[in-house]
Parts: sequence; structure tokens; C-alpha cells
Amino acid sequence: MNIWSWVHETTRSLQGEKTPEAKRLATLMREVPGYVTDDDHAKLDAAIPEALALAKAAKLPWVELFFRHWDLQSRVLKRFEGEKALGDAVALVDFAHSEAAHGCPQAVCTVQDLGVAYGIVDGPGFAEERRAVAGETLARIDATWPCFVCITGEYAAALVDGGDPRGAIAFLDGQEAKLAAAGTRGGTNLWGDRMQAHLDLGEPELALEALDRRPDDGDDTTRYMLARARVFAELGRWADAEAALPPLAKIIATPAYYERWAETMSLFVAGGVAPNDAHLGQLLEEFGATLEAHGAFRTAFHTTEIHARLAVARSSPPSLRQAVRRLTRLRHKLRPLPVLGSTVAELPKRPQDPDEVLRDFQSMLEALQTKLHDAWKETVPVEARTSEALLGMLRDRAEVLSADERLIFLEMAVEATRQEPLLDRVPLAVALGETYLHAGLLDDARPLLEPFVAAGVYEREVTYVYGAVLRAAGDRAATATLVEALLAARSSPGIASDGYFLRGLDARAAAEKARGRHERMRLYRGAREAFDAVIAGDDSVMNTRRFAAEAAIALDDYPAALAYYTAICARTPDPNDHWERILLATRLGDWPAVRASAAALELPVDPPESGSDSDPIDEAWAYCRLRLDDGFEDLESPFETFALRTGPATARGLVISAPDRPQFYQTTFLMRPKPLDGDGTRESPYVYPALAVLAQPNYVYFTLDGAAPSDEAWGDLRRAVDEAGGELQRHSGESYRVFVENEAVPGVFGTLALPATEDVAAFHRLLTEHPAASGLVWLGLAAAAGDEAAVERQNAQADALGLAD
Repeated sequence: MNIWSWVHETTRSLQGEKTPEAKRLATLMREVPGYVTDDDHAKLDAAIPEALALAKAAKLPWVELFFRHWDLQSRVLKRFEGEKALGDAVALVDFAHSEAAHGCPQAVCTVQDLGVAYGIVDGPGFAEERRAVAGETLARIDATWPCFVCITGEYAAALVDGGDPRGAIAFLDGQEAKLAAAGTRGGTNLWGDRMQAHLDLGEPELALEALDRRPDDGDDTTRYMLARARVFAELGRWADAEAALPPLAKIIATPAYYERWAETMSLFVAGGVAPNDAHLGQLLEEFGATLEAHGAFRTAFHTTEIHARLAVARSSPPSLRQAVRRLTRLRHKLRPLPVLGSTVAELPKRPQDPDEVLRDFQSMLEALQTKLHDAWKETVPVEARTSEALLGMLRDRAEVLSADERLIFLEMAVEATRQEPLLDRVPLAVALGETYLHAGLLDDARPLLEPFVAAGVYEREVTYVYGAVLRAAGDRAATATLVEALLAARSSPGIASDGYFLRGLDARAAAEKARGRHERMRLYRGAREAFDAVIAGDDSVMNTRRFAAEAAIALDDYPAALAYYTAICARTPDPNDHWERILLATRLGDWPAVRASAAALELPVDPPESGSDSDPIDEAWAYCRLRLDDGFEDLESPFETFALRTGPATARGLVISAPDRPQFYQTTFLMRPKPLDGDGTRESPYVYPALAVLAQPNYVYFTLDGAAPSDEAWGDLRRAVDEAGGELQRHSGESYRVFVENEAVPGVFGTLALPATEDVAAFHRLLTEHPAASGLVWLGLAAAAGDEAAVERQNAQADALGLAD
């Protein structure tokens, strides 16, 4: 069964309706699955609310089911939302079997969504339930269904998680035989389950063979390459493993990869290929925290277990302590491991009982803390155990201490000086608090700093670091309490200013995470008001003005943002501030401000010919490319165009696009002059991000198609069009052919751009009379000129040339 045929039919039907809503719904049906397979989760999150609203408004329950399924595919298969997505997965199965969605081929896919969600919550714990629901679904479909592969993978994964990898391999053999008999190749899901079964059995060579079963055009390349890196690492083939390992940015973006990456890196560390350092520990801590927050409890437990073992290996009690906290919380979320007969006992790497894991790590933590404490006492004399002396010792050792060693030293130092007066202990506590914050150890940072704030120690270093810890923890209520305490303090005007600053930072952090525009704008307004209160009390603050300008930009108040940066540039020579001022002033057409900052940066801007600094800067600097992200001027997908940079932050589009592409010919863009790509050469010009359209001339566009004149004749035609006030550009390449008397000859396809104020009839006459255009047709222009006879002639000519409609 082709479960996609109805999708294609529905998309075509929606496009035929020609209403904006129907066209947009058709576009979303085409694009949403790609967002999932490409790990573009931000775009998916932005598209799904609109897609569901349009589907419900159109009363298309099958389309609603389609979007809800793909949303869950992203959330469970890629972002590993377990408990967090489980309710939605159950609800979708119910909806798929309701009267409204009756008969929808996508209904069977919802079973996979539910099975995966249960597997993510606790794969081994729900192994029997997953096997049962997958088996029931497989009984209702056959190998001709595309979802046969997906449900087969779910059943095999349940067998592996349930401790029966041999059974999983035998099952996969049988299912692939059914696929072969049906004339269908094995799908990409099956190589992963077979590979894991062989790894659990201690058969990495066979695991590598399983990877080779993946079709050459299989999807999810990142998952596949990570699996290869994992198997190569198991085999000790380190060069192959390093070559296969995907970029870290790809891993961080998709929680589904966290556990496999952690396993792979632990093997890299054991093989001496990767360092077991604080950076790795911080990444694993963040991965474990994300998986726990998503409700992927068993995966979070295993990932955190790897984190804990690496922390033990590098003698880091703080990292181990944090890992033990998470393991303790997760232990209560796990179900008992299933026992499917004797097969579990035969596994070379049988899963350890979680309670036993916890006891082992708690013992290791106690022993490690005792060992390091005793060593510290031996190396630090009693007379040196004062805050001042220990800070000096820390400064002296700064270049030789690793991040873990610095953290351990600070913990010991804070403990050793606990009897000193509170104010004397501030520098050490702040240093340790900052280190905890950067390491993601918020559970340690908060109780360290809370006693100082509770005692009214409102030293700026304390409140700033404590405020940052609260923001990182997302505790807005505690932040508000801290702010109110600072505003109420009477001991120093600066304390109230600190309160406003922290209030602004809190609102700014919340605005960055807010989903609705109204809420986001409300928070940015609050942030700006708080930053303005700081500026009113201290005119010398620079960072606060930058934050205020950022809030003003978010509120589309560009004049205010420019005023902030003008004040900053009057006080500091920082080039970055002048560039921000240039961007804002260019957007607003404040050319005196642009020229002033350009002069400060010693940019090669020519003096204005009129002598007035108010003249726009419109010069020929260098050819470049502009990248327009999807959403820019309502673009549905990213777009690049060739352009000429005309000033510090402007460029003008030079290319007439093909008819089915966005048109930005002669458009003036605001661009950020920080290259995304390229090296500035003719072959590889710089690629800059376009920020906004500053000016877009009104052009009308007409296509020309037909037998190509000679290069010289085509050049003559282009010059004639240019002298008349238009522009003619060619789109076709050398391989383009048309037919003259049934013989294929070189063709040309191009677009004519005319200012909307020009007389289109005059250009129609120009082409009619120009010898180079004798083999061409320009039906759109002829019709716009009102020459019906020419339209009729050119239609006949187009048919003779074999031109497409």
C-alpha cells in the first residue's frame, strides 16, 4: 500500500484551489516532513501551529493527523521527548481511530509514535508492552506497506531492550525475507536495530556488517555516521571512528544522538583518542539534564552513568556528585528490567541493576572526596588556609590547574574558610559560584551563594553571579525576590541599580524563550525599562546600554536603538559598537551617523559629491552574494543572489531570477558585513546575510525563449534593451535546445526586466524590429502590449520550436 498517495493527491487538490490558505497548506504538507528528516526542529515548531490551524479550518482531519504525526516524529524520534510527549502520542492514536479520521492510511504511523514514546520513557521497562503493540500492528499489515519497516524496527528494538538480541536478529531475518518476497528493499530503520543486537552480544564485526545493509540513499545520515563511529571505536579502528564522527553541533541539536555519542566518547577516552576533561563532563551533564527534562528516563540514566564513570576516572567529585543526584532522581522513574528467560544472563554486557549502580557511585564519591581532602590538607599548610592566602595561591596556580583541579581547589578552600566572617569569604565564594555556573552545577551553586544574599551581603559580584544562577535554573520567582530585596536596600544607591539590572537581564532571558509575540514584546518592554533605570542612575554604563539597544531592536524601535549606540560610540572606541551603529543608521537613512562611524573605523568611504554628509553612500565596493533566510520577505525557503556591495552595510541585487524564483533585481539590501562563507575572490565572493530590504524598485518581468542568436547578436540585443531602459539576462545554459524544422538547435531562455513606468509596447516593438530576436518568442510582453496578432503568431512559433507551456 502507498500511504503517501493521498498526501500527493491532497497537495495537488489544495494547490488547485488557488486560495492563499489552500496554497499555504499545500506548501506546509510538502515541507514539514523535510524539517523532521533534516533535524530542523526550530522551523518545525514554527510551522506546526499554523499547519494545524489551517487543517482544522479546512475541515481536513486526515491532514491534521498527518501534521500531528510529523510533529511527534520530531519530538520523539529526534528530540527524545518521552514522558513529555507520551500524552500527545496516546491522544493521536485515539484521534487516528476516531470517526473523523477513519480510513486515513497514516493511522498506522501513530502506533509507531506511541511505541517510540514508550521506548524513550523506559525502553527496557516497557519492552513487553512495546512488543505487544508492534506485534498487533504487524498482524494487520504486510511487507508492501512503507510502515512495515518502521513497525518491524519497533518490534526488534523491543526485543533488544528486553534482553533478547538473538531473537531480534532472527526476527529481522524473517521480516527482511518478507520484504524481499514483496519486491521491497529493507528500510533504514532495520540496520540500527540489527547493529545494536550484535553490539549487545559482543559482536562488533557483525555490527559493522549490519551497518553496511543501509541503502546508499538512506536518510538520517547523522544517526548512521554516529553509529559507524560507535562500532569503529568498539573495534579500535580509531582513524575510521574519528572520520565517521559527526560534528558536535549536529549532536547537540538533536537529543536522540546523546546516548550514542556518550557511549562513543567513553570508548574514545578509553582508547586515548579523546581527553577526559571538564568540557566533556559539562557536555554530558547538559545531555543528561536535557534527557531527564524530556522524560527520556532510561536513556538519561545510561547517559548519566557514563558521565559518572568518566568523572570518577578524572577524579572530579563535583561532577560525580551532580551525576549521582540525577541518577537518584531517575532511579525512581524506572520500571523493573524484564527477564525473558536465560538470554539476559548470556549477554556479555548485561545491564546492571540501577540500585547497584547508585550504591557503587555513592561509595566511589565518598572515597574520592576523602582521598582528595586528605591530599589537600597535606599540600596546603594550616597557616595558608585563609581567604586571602588561598586566593593568592589560586592566582599563582591559574596556568597549571585544569578546570577540574580549579574546581576542587575552590571547594576545599571554601570549606576551609567557613569560619571566617561572611564578607571576607565573598571572593572565594564568588569564584566557586562562577565555576559551578560555567560547569552547569547549579545544584551546588545555589546553596553556596544563598546564605550571603539571605544575610544582606549585596556585593555586586555576589548578586550578579547568584542572579545568573537563578536565570540558568529558570527560577523567575526567586529572581524577582532578589530584585525586590535589592531595590528595597538603602545602604547604597548602587544596590538598587544592580536590582534594576538583574530585573532587565531576567526579562531579557524570559523574552528569548517566550513563544507568543505579545508575551515576548511585553518582556522586552520590561527589560528596556529596567535597563533605562540603570542608565538614569549611572550615565557611564556601556553594557547596560547595549542590552537596552537590543531590547529596542526587538521592539522594532530602531531610532531608540540608534540613540543608545550613538551614546556608546561617544564614550568608547570599540569597533563592534560602531558597526552596530552603522547598521541601525543605514536602516534609518541617517547617513551623517553612518559616515561618522565609518570614519571612526577608517572605512574607504568617498567624500559626498555635494559636500553634504546627508548624501546616501552608494559606491561600487565589491561583488558578493547575499543569503536570505526563509521567512525573509515571506520567502518559503533560503535564497541566495549575486549582488554588488555599495557601502559599509548595503548591497544591491544584480540578478534577474528565473520566473519561479523570488525577484530582487536592483533591490537595495541592508546586510551584516560579517561573511558567512567565501574568501572574497572572484571565484568565491563573500556571502553576507541580508537583514532587510531598504529599497525595491518596481519592475515588471517578461520571459524570452527560442532559438539562440550568436553571442555577438545576443550582446547587441542586450545593449539595445539597456539603452531603452530595461535589462535582459539569460538563464539557460549551453545544453539548452529547441527545435527548428524538427532539428535540435541551441536555445536561449531569459528574462526581460522593465521599470513599471516604462512603455511595454515600446519594448515589444524593439524586439519585433531587432534581427537578433527573430527566432525568439515573448508571449507575455506581446500580450501586455496588446498586440493580439503577435500573440497568435508567437503561439504558433512556440509550438514549432517545441517550447514547454
